[in-house]
Amino acid sequence: MKKNKNLIIVMPVYNEEQIIKKVIFDWLKIAKKYKGNLLVINDGSKDKTKDIINKIKDTSLFIINQKNSGHGKTVINGYKYAVKNNYKFIFQVDSDNQFSTKDFKKFWVNRKKYDFQVGYRIKRYDPNTRLLITRILRVIIFTLFQVLIKDSNSPFRLINYNVLKSFIKKGHTSTVVPNIFLSIFCFKRYKCRTVNVTHLERLTGVVWIVKFKLIKFCLESFYELVKFRLIFNKQ
Repeated sequence: MKKNKNLIIVMPVYNEEQIIKKVIFDWLKIAKKYKGNLLVINDGSKDKTKDIINKIKDTSLFIINQKNSGHGKTVINGYKYAVKNNYKFIFQVDSDNQFSTKDFKKFWVNRKKYDFQVGYRIKRYDPNTRLLITRILRVIIFTLFQVLIKDSNSPFRLINYNVLKSFIKKGHTSTVVPNIFLSIFCFKRYKCRTVNVTHLERLTGVVWIVKFKLIKFCLESFYELVKFRLIFNKQ
């Protein structure tokens, strides 16, 4: 397999057997168009996802199969792989087919102008509970860090290598919400922007965290954000 150091697309995957083949080929087209690679990390899927992705043979595709460790850690594993292999730009997107590849160009044309770009889902097709949590999170982040980020956990983001390397080096990766931490880190220290992106309705698979697990996740996330605030001020 050939590594092109210009761009890597990091895609965590969990139980997406119905749609993963289409999503991979859609994003492979983008990776090739912009002279990059696609990294798919299967987070211990329990359905046929692993078998499906392992059958896809493409020189621009890299596959990692790992034991289930959660979305956050899987994303971080992808980020660490990208930094270790010296990719100039790192793009992260989820595998649920809720984002359009057409929006990628809006990020890429400004890759040298901004250190970090994150997508804002204008019309978001998620349960009302998740929409409410996003609004509350926006207020919490502004209160703790004095920075306004519309969609801090959006899994549609382009990151400069040096910025991501600094984030990892400072040890901000041991969290269940690394993308939120990364958004705060970047908006406080680098040149960033928010980009309006299309959000599509989820037609396959299941949301990985619901009901009581979601409440527990939110409480844990809030606790980690408070700790991050204390650590961030000292750096």
